[in-house]
Amino acid sequence: SGLSGNPAAAHVHIGQVAVNGGVSFFFCGGGGKPACPASTSGTINGTVVAADVVGPTAQGFAAGDLDSVLAAIQHGLGYANMHTANFPGGEIRGQLRPTGHGFGH
Repeated sequence: SGLSGNPAAAHVHIGQVAVNGGVSFFFCGGGGKPACPASTSGTINGTVVAADVVGPTAQGFAAGDLDSVLAAIQHGLGYANMHTANFPGGEIRGQLRPTGHGFGH
């Protein structure tokens, strides 16, 4: 909530805390997912499948390799961010952390 404008894209990157990494998959605004909501607050829901994974190939993650991406996230090596027109490099970023409940496939 409280974004400076509507989100243009939201996705997950592979990267440790304070380190930028490549995009792995999109929640909205790219990667075959629907456009992001036209609102400065709200919730994005959806399902990610292997076909949604675009990499990051430069970091050794093959397109479609959901298992490796989930393993990286489970080890604290993933973060989500959201881009807006006012902050094209990313307005918000949050490191992902496992909850102990695991991930479904």
